[in-house]
This record gives sequence, structure tokens and C-alpha cells, in this order.
Amino acid sequence: MDAAFRVLLAAVEGLSPDRRAEWDRCERRVFDPGFECCEEPFCFQQTLSAETIRRVAAAGGEIELTLYAHRPSPFEATDDDPAQAGD
Repeated sequence: MDAAFRVLLAAVEGLSPDRRAEWDRCERRVFDPGFECCEEPFCFQQTLSAETIRRVAAAGGEIELTLYAHRPSPFEATDDDPAQAGD
């Protein structure tokens, strides 16, 4: 996640003065990585370095995390799937 933020921040920091003024006028400047939550692994950690957080703040950005509940696809086997009986 830190590497992805650094790529996005490099793009923001490299904006021309006119484009940066547009960025600064945005109502929200949110860096929002999304994660699908599953039963495994039990724990999943991502770290943002202090330097990356400083750069987000300097860009006038906010950090928001979105966690998505795992929803099995119609093609994903489930415990109550009769096709899995006898495995």
C-alpha cells in the first residue's frame, strides 16, 4: 500500500501549477485503498510510512480505508454446496 501511495503522490507532486491549483480546489482529495475481508488470513496488515503520511498531508489529502465484506461469487463453492458432498 505504501508503494501505491508513493506512485499516486508522485503524480500529484508532479502536477503543473495550473493542474495543482485544480487539485487544491477539489472538495475531497482522498487516498482510499479498498480491501476485501475474508476469513483467512486471520490478520492482514498494511503500513504507511511516516514519510508517506507526511506527503499525503502536504498534498492536502486524507487517508480513508474501505473494508469490503467477502461475498462468495456464484461460481465459488460453499459448505452447503451439494456438489461438495462426499469430499
